Amino acid sequence: MVFARINIGLASGANMFVILRKLEKSVAPAMFNSAGTEIAYLTRDSYAHSLCALLRSDPAFVYVSMFAISVARKARNTEINSVFRTMESMAAQGIICKIILASGNPFAKTGKFNDYASQRLINAGWKVRWGRRSELIHQKQFIIGRTALVVGSHNVSDSSSNSNLDISIAVAQQDLISQAIADYNRLWNNSSKKKA
Repeated sequence: MVFARINIGLASGANMFVILRKLEKSVAPAMFNSAGTEIAYLTRDSYAHSLCALLRSDPAFVYVSMFAISVARKARNTEINSVFRTMESMAAQGIICKIILASGNPFAKTGKFNDYASQRLINAGWKVRWGRRSELIHQKQFIIGRTALVVGSHNVSDSSSNSNLDISIAVAQQDLISQAIADYNRLWNNSSKKKA
């Protein structure tokens, strides 16, 4: 994941694709500190590795809002399980960890949507809240301290790392991170401590 300043207005179509493909080579959170380093494009191949590196960068807090979060119950060494294990370990390190989850999935066959993974996070020390039934939480967002904002279509789930063609953007622009924190705090205050 190489961070670079991109003028979106000048790049379009195939040129944008080429520019963004060049950005996803390796991950180094310290690159956020370099001049002109503000954005990275994350695909299925780079999302889990990049997200883990950012989560391990010793942030003061991590705020997550997520439609779906899952972890394989059987011992499988998938990339998304490494993200989940990294998330589980964070609260024990004194990092403030909060997550807002969708209460339900209108397409799910059971009412246990997000239950297993959320209970594991609660057991690990995360504060968990639930979106209200009237407002479906469909965000896929990580606010990693005041260092990074990762948004896009990736859920923390096997399908996001194995079968779906999701993309996300990691941003290191302070004004956007501040806006995301303010919006997250509003959402947190309007969410429920109990699943609807």
